[in-house]
Amino acid sequence: MAAPSQARILVAVLVIGALALLITDALFYRQNRDLRAEVSEGRTLLPRIGERMPALRGVGVSGKPLSIRYGAGRKQLLLFAFSTQCEICDMNWPGWRALLGRLDLGRFRPVFVSVAPDLTRADVEAYGIGRFPVFKQLDPSDLVAYNIQIDTRGD
Repeated sequence: MAAPSQARILVAVLVIGALALLITDALFYRQNRDLRAEVSEGRTLLPRIGERMPALRGVGVSGKPLSIRYGAGRKQLLLFAFSTQCEICDMNWPGWRALLGRLDLGRFRPVFVSVAPDLTRADVEAYGIGRFPVFKQLDPSDLVAYNIQIDTRGD
């Protein structure tokens, strides 16, 4: 008799899991719809003139949470968006490395944002940006708010 009760428990767990998945999917659908409406109506999270930029938040290439405040210190922030799957980005890396080599790091703070989820520590080292903050994944609301995207087609 133990087998039928185990089967009922398994079915109950699967049903609860499916319901939780459907509810989560519905919430993400609603949030995505709302964000699209904000962007299409020009209501994004970008600050108005004179307001401070909110921090960029996400996950660093190390896998740990990373947050970069724009107003931290007196350095100007240079934001580089790239993808490991973008030929145009690959063609630009030599120029970016040359720029970084000549950059006055006392005045400027380079920050790199990957828009491809496959970024690895080896990629970061190969690109020569391991000494700078690198986001492997940016908070989705920051991607929308700052309209960070890569045109991998080169259009």
